[in-house]
Amino acid sequence: MTDPYEENPSSGRLVTILGKIPLFAGLSGEEYQLLLRVCRVDRYRAGEPVFAQGDVGLEMYVVLAGTVEIVGDEADTLHTMAPGDLFGEIALVSRVRRTAGARAGNDAVLLRIARQDIESLVGKAPRISYLVMRHTAEVLAERLIATNQKVESYDRLDLARR
Repeated sequence: MTDPYEENPSSGRLVTILGKIPLFAGLSGEEYQLLLRVCRVDRYRAGEPVFAQGDVGLEMYVVLAGTVEIVGDEADTLHTMAPGDLFGEIALVSRVRRTAGARAGNDAVLLRIARQDIESLVGKAPRISYLVMRHTAEVLAERLIATNQKVESYDRLDLARR
């Protein structure tokens, strides 16, 4: 895998990468440093599972390098996530079981953000928690709108067949 940063990336290198991801837009350099103290960088080999459908969601992920496949019941790829994309974001707002699984499409580097870590920042750095949660809500809203549009188009197709 061509890693966009070295095996033990410096915090400055990670800040540069995070600064290009909309989820973290608006954070200051100091806020990036605080955020990095609670996040984890994980590496996955191609085909390695990140989590399984039905697991309780406790964290969300941001793709830093490589790809991640979101997979359904039959391990069919439903969507492929690329660098800058986030997935598992429902875990930040609700403790529910994962509705799909995730596996590395190729060697991947992910930033893992746990709900409890974002909650721990509320007292120390409320602006970080607010911005991350606001951007997460925007992503959830966009995905809900897209899903609703698909359902409406399926409904129109069904009506046209009748």
